[in-house]
Amino acid sequence: MGIIDSYRIDVDCLVLPKHAASTGLLRRVLTRTLQGAWVTPLSFVFADMAMVLASALCVHFACELFHVAFHFSSYFPLLFPLIFAAPLIYAMSGLYPGIALNPVRESRRVCLTISTFYLLLLAASAIFVHNVRAELRIVLVATWAVNVLIAPLGRSLLRTLLARRTWWGMPTVVIGHGDAAKRLFRTLSSHQEAGLRPCAIVDVREPELILQDEDQDPPAPVYALTATPFLAREHHYAVLASKDLSELEYAKVVNQYADAFGHLMMVPDFDQTSNLWITTKEIGGKLTLELNQPLAMRSSQIAKRVIDLLVILGVCIVTAPLFLLLYVLIRVTSKGPAFYGHLRIGRRQQPFRAWKFRTMVQNADQVLQAHLAKHPELRAEWEMDQKLRKDPRVTVVGRILRKLSLDELPQVWNVLRGEMSLVGPRPIVTNEIVRYGDRYAFYQKVRPGITGLWQVSGRNNTTYEERTAYDEYYVRNWSAWLDVYILFRTIKAVLFAEGAY
Repeated sequence: MGIIDSYRIDVDCLVLPKHAASTGLLRRVLTRTLQGAWVTPLSFVFADMAMVLASALCVHFACELFHVAFHFSSYFPLLFPLIFAAPLIYAMSGLYPGIALNPVRESRRVCLTISTFYLLLLAASAIFVHNVRAELRIVLVATWAVNVLIAPLGRSLLRTLLARRTWWGMPTVVIGHGDAAKRLFRTLSSHQEAGLRPCAIVDVREPELILQDEDQDPPAPVYALTATPFLAREHHYAVLASKDLSELEYAKVVNQYADAFGHLMMVPDFDQTSNLWITTKEIGGKLTLELNQPLAMRSSQIAKRVIDLLVILGVCIVTAPLFLLLYVLIRVTSKGPAFYGHLRIGRRQQPFRAWKFRTMVQNADQVLQAHLAKHPELRAEWEMDQKLRKDPRVTVVGRILRKLSLDELPQVWNVLRGEMSLVGPRPIVTNEIVRYGDRYAFYQKVRPGITGLWQVSGRNNTTYEERTAYDEYYVRNWSAWLDVYILFRTIKAVLFAEGAY
């Protein structure tokens, strides 16, 4: 069933309520189920339970691998209630139905929920169950550690597998007017992993039903505001685009029609602020928004530096043999030193030399100019992003290093020196400052990173404008949790060589 077909189902059920009622209880139940009212939250329930079981099995296999004297059968009576308790504690933390959740905030909530639950379980076992063996508590702690790591990954994998299914996600109505409503519809359609599946637009100024807007991509039925009660019968979610609405129109929607939907989300008319850590407060009957700024907190900056040092030290120990191997390969296969230091602009406009494994021939500038002179059609590509898809300067080993993002491994030295961070904007050269424009002020607030939001969001498949937008978003919304999220996304990007060339 395609997207257009799913819209037609909605029109049949909503525009003709008498016909929908005559189809009987079975059809209504099937329609509600197929449209995600139950499938979506249940899919998250099963995924969360599966991650608890997978965590326990990982610990079991680790015990077997290292010949730890432990019988899994003795752990199963404790594991069984854990599996079925997971959905309950997740539900109490607001993790269901699992839609419209930012992955960073969701990962934070999942980790804190799991940690709290396991901590209480350990405390209860110590206080009330005195005959619990010490090894069981150790295994419980190990299960918690594994579960914290894989639970967010399980939810991410679920969205990857099911986001494109027409029966997954919550059917959602977009309320607004004109281009603002259409843009919001397109945004929801292009971010199906959020779980809000837009099925119709309610135009507050449209006097009658339009079965299909030919200018809308993807196409959508457009309804008048008076059709809202009928739409709400099968759609419990609505998103209000407040832009382009007058105060009177906004009040009419909220006061007269908002209670028809179980969930009404409002998109405020301001974009140039941090949005990841906004919280709502009520003061004297007035709604207020609190914009938390972790970047301005000294404790958060210290936490970021501690994470950098701990991870980098671990990386240095694990990758030492690989580091030595790459050094030898570069020296043997091409002339010149193994390392290459390039002058970059760092935090607060401080210049520093960013180190990389050399991936180009020694006379790189001459080779580039000769290649552009021979192929003038490539000059536009070079001037746009200072990159070529088939760069003649890159060596054979260098191409592999770039594909796997191993050429930036020596930048661990820059992190140890405090010139760079694990996560941050990509370090830029002086000539790029003008291309950042007003966003350069955000770039200067943090240390450049070995990896960053741009690298895990398409990398070379994105435009320079999009890259600077990612850097601005990162600085506006920075937190230690965002760094952890980007680090896990980096592992995925490296393994699948996403956006690399």
